Parts: sequence; structure tokens; C-alpha cells
Amino acid sequence: MRDILNMTPEKAKKYFLKSSSYFSLELPKYFDFTDLLKDIDKKINNKDLSSFYKNNKLIPPDKCENVNYVLYHNKDGKYSWRMFQLIHPAIYVDLVNIITSEPNWTFIKDRFKIFKQNCNIVCCSDLVESSSKEKDKGAVISKWWNGLEQNSIKLALEYEYIGITDVVDCYGSIYTHTIAWALHGKETAKEKRDDYKLLGNKIDRSIRNMCNGQTNGIPQGSSLMDFIAEIVLGYGDTLISNRLKEAGISNYKILRYRDDYRVFSNNKDELNEIMKIISEVLASVNMRLNAQKTLISDDVISKSIKADKLASIDYKYDDNISLQKNILLIRNFSLEYPNSGRVITMLNNLYIDKIEKLENKPVGNMEIISIIIDIMCKNSKSYHSCIAILSKLLQFEKKKEMESIISLIERKCLKIPNTDYVSVWLQRITIVSNLKRKFNSVLCQKIYSKRVKLWNSEWLNFKIDESKIIKDEEIKGLTQIIPSEELKIFDEYM
Repeated sequence: MRDILNMTPEKAKKYFLKSSSYFSLELPKYFDFTDLLKDIDKKINNKDLSSFYKNNKLIPPDKCENVNYVLYHNKDGKYSWRMFQLIHPAIYVDLVNIITSEPNWTFIKDRFKIFKQNCNIVCCSDLVESSSKEKDKGAVISKWWNGLEQNSIKLALEYEYIGITDVVDCYGSIYTHTIAWALHGKETAKEKRDDYKLLGNKIDRSIRNMCNGQTNGIPQGSSLMDFIAEIVLGYGDTLISNRLKEAGISNYKILRYRDDYRVFSNNKDELNEIMKIISEVLASVNMRLNAQKTLISDDVISKSIKADKLASIDYKYDDNISLQKNILLIRNFSLEYPNSGRVITMLNNLYIDKIEKLENKPVGNMEIISIIIDIMCKNSKSYHSCIAILSKLLQFEKKKEMESIISLIERKCLKIPNTDYVSVWLQRITIVSNLKRKFNSVLCQKIYSKRVKLWNSEWLNFKIDESKIIKDEEIKGLTQIIPSEELKIFDEYM
């Protein structure tokens, strides 16, 4: 894998303009944003985006609503949800150009070197690109596994105590002005808050352009915003380092993966003090720790490994019991560890090892389908895996029954708020089966009508060909059954 911070400006730009970097949530393969981003990049041609505003710049994007497209993603089958955003591609490309211009990219890389000066505070979430055919998401998971989990286990040799915490709604909490603080220092940034030659202010303005002028929160769902978050959190690492030095605390280790912190110490009182300092520093940049997920323990190894991963060590598919019972075991596990990576791994393994190979309709097929739908509705991370399983099981039903089942799934999903994402994956089944169902999600409607608009571009003086994001050749090449290859990312690390 290749660390983004080791890339040239040209390669960094190429990385950020990839479809998978533009939107990191898994979508059916007929959605691809690369051609659209490249097309816009040619039109902008490294010019300032403001030169493309309509009406003599009287209506800038920060004065417009719905500039980004929002994709709602339910988290728990109830009222908890995340708001992922497809950033307006013109603003996205402009921001990529700003960040990856030669002087700016060099400046940012030098700034990250400052963030990393204290070897006792280790960032495990630098962006990486896969150097093989593996998806970049797999490379990121690999980095998490090696950098955070495995290093945490090794640190049990040196330290007696571990403290674990994370930030509440990290991306939604980021105050855009802190980006300039992180890049230039708080005093300089405040003195030059109106100077838009300052890199931090350019980035700040770009984010406000896509967020109706708001200064609280950055969009979630792209590698570019992950990178912006790392700038702010890296600045936080420096502030924490300075505070710990002032407090005379030197025997510690902090591993940070984005907004998740693991703190190691041999002195419980010092560990409490470190956790307090982290909390105070993050509060100074408008973030707060999650009290419900904060703990201190003397069992370093157990707390270094996710609870769901420990609990699933002995789980494997059992040939001695029915397929339905195996799926019920997964459902029971998902109720105890909802939305965990291990639930996805269990589903994927069951699909690859057993379900995909089915030649005949399994006993109790409708009951199995019902259980899978229940798992899907309560575990949003499992949508992709559950839809793949359903694509196989529905093969054994007649078209009329299939239509009825899809209707039942829709009805069940409609009872859950903010389920745009599951609609996108349900559509993946209906497209191949020629069930031309209408979904409320605008992204779904885009498949059947080029007139549907994802982004508000009324402020822009050139047209964006949104149809470029739909790959008709991919739709024509789809099979009714989703192949297991589409599920594999880096399951062995989850």
C-alpha cells in the first residue's frame, strides 16, 4: 500500500479524483464518478472556481441550498442515522486542485511532519492507496488492523493500563475555521481570517460553499474529507503533545485511528490525567469525547481487540445444522453486537461457502429470506452482504413471488427513517429482474431518468453532465445473482 503523504502532487490529485475516493460508501458498480470528475477538471482547468459563478458572482454556492446530494444511512433500524454526502463535483474538483497544487501539497506534507514529531503519539489513519488489485478500502482496513489493533496488543508488553475513547460525531463537530488554525497556527489564522490567499482559509471557504455557508461540520463520505479531518486531528495531536510535556508526563503511548484514541500507561493516575488532557484539547477545537465509550482497564490485550471479534472467534459455519439455523446464529450474534464488522464477515463467509453454491431451493427459503431481511434492517453495514444473499435466494422464487418479496422489503424499510442507502441496493436486484420499481431515493431515480438532478448547480455557468455517473454497460452486464467477488474487501481483518 502507498501512503498518500508520500505521493507527488500529481499522484495525490489522481488518487482524490478516483470514484472510490470521491465517495467511499459501497455502491453498485454501475455508479462511477470518475469520468464526471475528469470532465469537470478539464473545464475548470485549475482556475479559481469563483470565475465560473453565474450572474456576475451574485449567487455563490454558499448562498444556495442542496448543493451537495445527501444520502441518508440508517444505523440501527430505528432513529439513529448518518448523513453521507456526494459533494458537488465542481466544488470537490476545485478543492482537490487547491490541496494538490505543488506549493500547497508540499506545505501540507510539511505540516503533517510537525503533527507527527512526538513518537509517543502515533496516527494509524493516514490515507493509503492499495498497491494491488485490492480495493483502497481494504488497504485502509489493513492499516487499521496492523496500526491500531496489532500494535495495541504488542503494547501490552510495555504497559499495564489502557484507556479507550472516541469523539462524538467527529465530522459534524469540526469547526471549519480550525482547518486554518491547524495549518497556520491559531494566532496567524485569526489575524488573517479574511485573507483568502491563506491555504487554510481557501479550504475553509470551499467547505462552506458546499454546506450553505455553515462553519460547523464537514461532509462525510469521501477520502478528501477524511484527509481534512486528519489535518484537524493531527493539529490536536500536537496540542495534546504540548500539554503532556507541560504536565511532565513522558511514559505513555497514544494510538489514534481518526477520532478513536487508545492510551497506554503504567500509572493509572497519569492515565486519567492524559484522558483529561485529551478531552480538554478536543474541546478547544469544538469536539467532545463520548462518555459512553470511554473506559480505563488493566486488561490491555482484551480491550485491544474488538469485543465482537473476541466473541466470534469460535464461530464457523456448521454443516450439521440447517442453513436456517446457521443464519439464526448470525442473527443472534448481530443482536448482541449490532452493526459490527464480524456480522458482515459471518454473512459473507456463509454466502461464499454455502449459499452461492446452492443448486436447489433450500428448505424454508421464505423463512430464511425473512431472517436475512431482519438482519439487514437492524444492521446497516450489512446491506451489501444481505442483498447479495437475497439475490441468490430470490432466484428460487417465481417472478410474482419475487415482486411480492421486494414489496414486503420496501414496506418494512419504509417504516425505518432515513433508508436511502438500502434503496440503492434493493434497486440492484430489481434492475436485473426487470422489476422497474420506483424508489424515493433520487440516486435510484437517476438510473431511469437523465433529467433527475443530484446537485444544485444553479450557481454555475457551465453544465454538468450528470448522466456520466451511470455506466449503462455495467448495468447490461449485471447478473441476477451478485457474485461473491463484489463482497470481498479485507474480511480477514474485520
